[in-house]
Amino acid sequence: MKKLIFIFSLLIPLCAFAGEKVVDKSSRQPKWVNGLEKDFLIVSGTGSTLETAKETALLQIKKQVLSAVAERVETESSLNVREITIEGVPDIRTQFLSEIKTRGANMPFLQEVTLSKASDFYWEKIKKNKEYFYRYHVKYPFSTFDLSKLMDVFESREMSLNLQLQEFIDEDFEEITAVEDISDKIAEVKVFQKGLLDGDSRFNVCASIISRYNKMYDNIFLKLESVSREKLVYGIYLGNKRLVTTLKPQFKSNCLTQMAYDIDGTVMEVSYSYESCYEDESNYLEVIYKFGLKKVSNQFFVR
Repeated sequence: MKKLIFIFSLLIPLCAFAGEKVVDKSSRQPKWVNGLEKDFLIVSGTGSTLETAKETALLQIKKQVLSAVAERVETESSLNVREITIEGVPDIRTQFLSEIKTRGANMPFLQEVTLSKASDFYWEKIKKNKEYFYRYHVKYPFSTFDLSKLMDVFESREMSLNLQLQEFIDEDFEEITAVEDISDKIAEVKVFQKGLLDGDSRFNVCASIISRYNKMYDNIFLKLESVSREKLVYGIYLGNKRLVTTLKPQFKSNCLTQMAYDIDGTVMEVSYSYESCYEDESNYLEVIYKFGLKKVSNQFFVR
């Protein structure tokens, strides 16, 4: 692999200092301020207080670190593009610089970037147009070796996320044996999705997967297995597959009383008293569930 040498700098035009007067400073200005130095990031930040200037400088360091990662990924991948289509919704996962910068913002490595690791610093208190502010300069070590370590962290995290996402995409619906399995899968994807940042294209892939699971509720129906004046047996179906559930349904009837609910394997049984019913073909037992946001019900006639 071609060895790349990165030199980072923050060049501030001299005109930017027009009208400024330094009224206080930490020391004599070091030679590295506003310059270039191999294996170091040279940045500065401004703020109304010294602390805010420090925070701005730290943010600049992190931004330059992420830019270095983005440029290395672009160089090594040559913009590797992969297209995934779920439920007719295309998603192009392209490693653009801006997206990589967004993804990298919560990398563990960046939590280790602190001003305490700076090789040197220098600050000035400046007066300009009768107002005062601080400019904080930092010399931060960041070599090609540091970049390689960061790349390992970034690529490892990306690989882990992509593998997990692929598992969601390749999920075999035959593994769903209970209605609760659907909500469990949705919850898993939502937890994964919550860990992504705005702008990560995998967020939309997760939304499509969640939509696919939610649509399964629309295909659930209750099917009569057997009925008598003492007991009704029904199944909960997703297509041709019978599901189970731990949810207890609601019952409505025009005349049946003393209803008792039980589960026998993969079928649901409801026993009741028929004594209050007249000889009428319209006597019924309605079974009602709420799966997710979907109401699933059926009215079974008891004769």
